[in-house]
Amino acid sequence: MMKRLAVAVVVLASLLVTVAAVQAKELCAGKTPGTITFFDREIDRDKPLPEAVTELDFSKEMWALVCLTDPVGPQADGGKKFRVVLYVRQTKSYDGKYSSYAANAKQEGVFRPALSKPRRDIILFLNEDFATGKGLSYKLDPGEYEFRLQAATEKGTGKLDLTIDWKNDVAYIQELRKAGYVADGRIKVLKQN
Repeated sequence: MMKRLAVAVVVLASLLVTVAAVQAKELCAGKTPGTITFFDREIDRDKPLPEAVTELDFSKEMWALVCLTDPVGPQADGGKKFRVVLYVRQTKSYDGKYSSYAANAKQEGVFRPALSKPRRDIILFLNEDFATGKGLSYKLDPGEYEFRLQAATEKGTGKLDLTIDWKNDVAYIQELRKAGYVADGRIKVLKQN
């Protein structure tokens, strides 16, 4: 009786692991690796994906599914193995004001997510991960913008960079890192007020 129970538990556990693996793979099923798909509703690993959108609005939620070319992780929150960078460029001003965002895209955030295991799919909630609903929303004038997300892996090169600031009595030392881009995506974003 105990052997049958043990076998049943093992079979059930393996089925649960298989189902979990299939669900994780389904998020990027049919999507090209290295691309980013955008949504205005929550993405959940346990539910089917909502309808993708071609533009986002600051008045709504902003989500992104990053489908990577290679798995990344694990890494602690703020880790140095993987990052997603947000660039913002204004494409149209509603009130005719000059914006420094119109000339060139500006880097507006770097997100280094905690990853408990290697993943090919990363879910981003731009409103929190890049504070689009707080600081960025207040910085930008009404208009149309292009958001560009670039995901990259990072590896140390073994070389150090030393900067000495004699004027301020400060020295900075850091390891130089090599980036490998694994996903890139752009989307139009509307800002009313």
